[in-house]
Amino acid sequence: MNPMAGTLSGEQCAQVIERILSGEQDAYAEIVRAYQDPLRAAVGGFARSAGELEDFCHKAFVEAYFKLSDYDPERGPFLPWFLTVARNSILEDHRRRKSEERRLHRYVERAAQEGTPFEGKDQAQAALERCLTEFEPGEANVIRARYREGRSCDQIAASLGKTGVATRKLLQRLRERLRACVERRLAAFQEM
Repeated sequence: MNPMAGTLSGEQCAQVIERILSGEQDAYAEIVRAYQDPLRAAVGGFARSAGELEDFCHKAFVEAYFKLSDYDPERGPFLPWFLTVARNSILEDHRRRKSEERRLHRYVERAAQEGTPFEGKDQAQAALERCLTEFEPGEANVIRARYREGRSCDQIAASLGKTGVATRKLLQRLRERLRACVERRLAAFQEM
């Protein structure tokens, strides 16, 4: 299948964009219909599952919608611009997720490993443990399974009866909450 087959001509695209920018929000559905196949083809390699691909496509369309006024047809056709916006959105999401994972992993490693020289190790351990008690028991168990037991997202997903994508999103949210809690508690220790 030719991913370009359903796209709009330059003139059609310009008319649809003009309608969207003048306030006709329903017109964006025409962009979605016309460019969803090329988008899936372009970003499919970034996705680890069909669910993640759908998430990427949704984010890309939302990002493009809010940047639509930046598109300049004199600089080139819509499709390359749109795919660049989509790719940049996905790469930024990947960078943010990886950065969040690294930060939390450092906190967990520092707080959980015995014998590691780390100034304030006892406070970090206490902060981590205290924060985990603030989570629902199931949430705390997910964090422990991933970072203490070293279980993969797919293994955790299977034990929860969830998809891998849903489990990764859950872990991401839990990591963000845990990191914020640990930072808050460590700051409180430093003020004492």
